[in-house]
Amino acid sequence: MPLRNKYEKRLISYKALLNTISESAVYTDISFIIQSWNKAAENIYALTEEQAIGQYLFTLTDFSIVNGSVEQVLESIHITGFWTGEALIEHANGKELNIYISINPINNENGDLIGYATVSKDITETVKAKGSITTLQTLFNAFMNHSPALSWIIDDEGICHYFNDLYLKTFHLSAEDIGKHTNQLFPKEIAEEFLENNAIVFNTSRPLEFIEKAVEPDGKIGKYKVLKFPLDLQGTKKYMGGVAINITSELEKQEQLSLSNERFRLVNKATDDHIWDWDIETDKITIDNFDSDETEERSWHTLEESLSKVNNKDRERISKSLSKSINDPFTQYWEDEYSTLSNDGSYRTVVDKGYIIRNADGKATRMIGAQHDITELKALQHKLVKQERSKQKEMVKAVMDAQERERLEIAYELHENVNQLLTTCKLQMQSADLYANDKMYFSRISSLLQNIIDEIRSISHQLNPANIETIGLIPTIEDIVSKINAAGKLKLDFHFKKIAITDRFNKEIELVIFRIVQEQLQNIIKHASATHADISLQRNKAMLCLHIKDNGKGFDLSNTQKGLGLTNIISRAAYCGGNVAIKTSLGKGCKISVNLPIRPSTKLD
Repeated sequence: MPLRNKYEKRLISYKALLNTISESAVYTDISFIIQSWNKAAENIYALTEEQAIGQYLFTLTDFSIVNGSVEQVLESIHITGFWTGEALIEHANGKELNIYISINPINNENGDLIGYATVSKDITETVKAKGSITTLQTLFNAFMNHSPALSWIIDDEGICHYFNDLYLKTFHLSAEDIGKHTNQLFPKEIAEEFLENNAIVFNTSRPLEFIEKAVEPDGKIGKYKVLKFPLDLQGTKKYMGGVAINITSELEKQEQLSLSNERFRLVNKATDDHIWDWDIETDKITIDNFDSDETEERSWHTLEESLSKVNNKDRERISKSLSKSINDPFTQYWEDEYSTLSNDGSYRTVVDKGYIIRNADGKATRMIGAQHDITELKALQHKLVKQERSKQKEMVKAVMDAQERERLEIAYELHENVNQLLTTCKLQMQSADLYANDKMYFSRISSLLQNIIDEIRSISHQLNPANIETIGLIPTIEDIVSKINAAGKLKLDFHFKKIAITDRFNKEIELVIFRIVQEQLQNIIKHASATHADISLQRNKAMLCLHIKDNGKGFDLSNTQKGLGLTNIISRAAYCGGNVAIKTSLGKGCKISVNLPIRPSTKLD
């Protein structure tokens, strides 16, 4: 009994000692049946000692060996006598724990295997921390290797500790060059400048920008815009990070642009046109004064300010025209004409031309152009056109006056002389007794003479439309239509709208319309081979609109010279400030449309 008590006290002491350690301590027999279980084991596996004693170790809980299986663990113990590794278990609170396990054999004094000691430690937080560090490292490398800038880390002794992929590729380096001194990687003059600027950053302990040179892959010297910044790391050694972008082409473009601007200024001084430069992105338009210092006096204005000077009638059109040209990536030039307010308060007519500069995406970024004053030119053109129209009008009027005088004279001669002679002849024939007994003979002579009289009277009326003055335009046209319909060769229809039959217009307008109708009907009868024609006349606000359409054979207007008939029609309409449109084609008849202002600027006397 004293010996048993001694062992029991020793076991109690051992158990008390195991409960003080933070790791799970489990004793099993050689079949891995649990014999003892400390407090740390209760915390990790969420089982009390009473629940665990007598249970098989590997089925005690949801047990998963990392990168292996329970069978592989048992095989390892059978071969080597021990096993260490990681396992995943599901805690009672539902969380998954990472457990580090070490299983070692227990031998008695004779060296015989009597069981196993299993020590477990919760390493969940350690695994998470390692995972976070690995994730951050992966993110850092991914970010740096996809950066459009060259990136590196170097210490205060000039030893290079990191290069991103772009840096290695740009200077034909490899990962083996990491850890080397700058002098080993670059030519002396390049390395010296690089290290001198590094020293400035280390001494000032603040980020600084530099323009540094470097040897490009093709052997040429390139220029880089560099940002260097100190890294706040613990330890005695100092580290610095750097990023750089190649600005060689940008500097060359700036130099070329400077030369172009100089030429631009010289051209501006040599021309009377207003040269302008519009920075579309900042909406600043500079006109002429390209040498001024903006810090001293504002020498630019916005698009809205420029458009405010454009005449109201042109402003919206110019704004839309500009917007359309700028937004179309395929448009390179813009040009328009408009009226704008000058410095003296008067409006000037200008032609504005601009060249659109676009970026690689086709977006307009800048526009350079010239504004040319054409006010005097437009005035001169207007004067010449007015003089030409005046001359044409005078010529047409002279021709029309001559035609009217000639027709009046012919009409007078036919009526007063020929008609009287024929009438006398008729009277004489009627009183003659030579054929007193031949009534049929005298009847035929009388009828013939009467027809001659009627024909002469008709010619007289055509040459001198006295009916217009007495009965008006509409009845006069109806009279012509009635006579042609009576002849039976051509069917005519006449319609008038928004005009009363008693309405009267300026004498000149009525005469011109009558002559145009008369002229076109003669053209149809002589040349069209038509069976039907339609005449319509209507008032449209301050215009009289005349349409004459036939179903004749038509003609090719593009290949046909205008005959005298059409020329007379066009000349008469032009004389009254009107216009004529002709629509025709082979086999589809002809339609003429005449538009005349109701109150023309001149009158026929």
